[in-house]
Amino acid sequence: MAEEQPARPVVGINDLPLDVLRSVLSLLSARDVVRTCVQSRLWRDLWKSVPVINALVFDFDGRGRSYQQAEVLFKRFMNHFLEARGPVPLQDFRLCYASRQDASHIVGINRLLPYYLAPDVFTSKHLKVLQLSRAVLVQGFFRQLSNYCPELKALFLSECRILDTNIYSETIVVLSLTINLLGDQPGICIPSLISLILHSRYGPGLPLLKSMESLEEAWILISRQNQDIDAPAIRQFLNSLSRVRRLEFDYQHRRPIHLQIHVNIKCNLTDLTLHDWCVHEDFYGLIVFLQKSPNLKKLTLILKPPTEQSGVVPSIIGQLEERSFRCNQLEGVEIVCLKNQCSMLPKVRQFLLDGGITTDKIHIAVSTG
Repeated sequence: MAEEQPARPVVGINDLPLDVLRSVLSLLSARDVVRTCVQSRLWRDLWKSVPVINALVFDFDGRGRSYQQAEVLFKRFMNHFLEARGPVPLQDFRLCYASRQDASHIVGINRLLPYYLAPDVFTSKHLKVLQLSRAVLVQGFFRQLSNYCPELKALFLSECRILDTNIYSETIVVLSLTINLLGDQPGICIPSLISLILHSRYGPGLPLLKSMESLEEAWILISRQNQDIDAPAIRQFLNSLSRVRRLEFDYQHRRPIHLQIHVNIKCNLTDLTLHDWCVHEDFYGLIVFLQKSPNLKKLTLILKPPTEQSGVVPSIIGQLEERSFRCNQLEGVEIVCLKNQCSMLPKVRQFLLDGGITTDKIHIAVSTG
């Protein structure tokens, strides 16, 4: 008869290390975290030492409450919540202050109307990531972040009005902003910046880039909503990206713009992504970038059909005395197009072949949407 094995001890959730329990609680909303205090004596005060705050206003909008009623309860709860928390370093503070339908940005502040922020509320030795949405950033906002948030590494600004004329930091390495330039043209001076994501929606210009020695990659989108963008602003901005190694540039303006691009992206660029604007008007935009990028290794072209009812495709046009280009280090070209909607593909492929790019380096990727 086989020897009976001793029963294994039953391990419950309370037997887990406290740090593991805090990590689990970090996944919950602030309201649900507080509710765990009724589990047992161990859990009574555990929520006070959770290093993440995930505060969601729509946690309070049930039971037939209006958003205004939920907002009152949310503010009251957050006041008590923050006062009762222990003196624990905060790793992540997520504040969603919006209706359920407008809660796509769960980090930062998101309201239906612009929200004016007092700069002095941002004072933290531990804050590393900050995302704000639909906020008005007044004069002194970035100076406050630079002086009183010494660990800030990533800043995400979505649909914010920037009234501060100087976007400055000595610590930020990732900056993403959807910018509405309705006032003065701000300057971006972040010597530590590595990645820049910029969506320009309104206004006549783009930010002025200064002291960007560390910048390695940039994703730039000029929206079709930006009716006032002009050629000098685009030229100046592209020239300020001369140190980047990876660049994606998408121009979605509603009308073609005439621009003699004197781009100085001539040493570091190895990875380039351009959209369909560059293959119209006799391939002017594409030729310019290829001429200025002798070290290019990877080229990606994203082709989409016209979305305007008039059929006008966004494009940058100009004149070239010399149309030839050399891409001796080019390892591959990827052309991305929508299924059954890529009328430009044969023309683009022939252009690349005529430029000396061999068939084995051209790859077609069909996208479903």
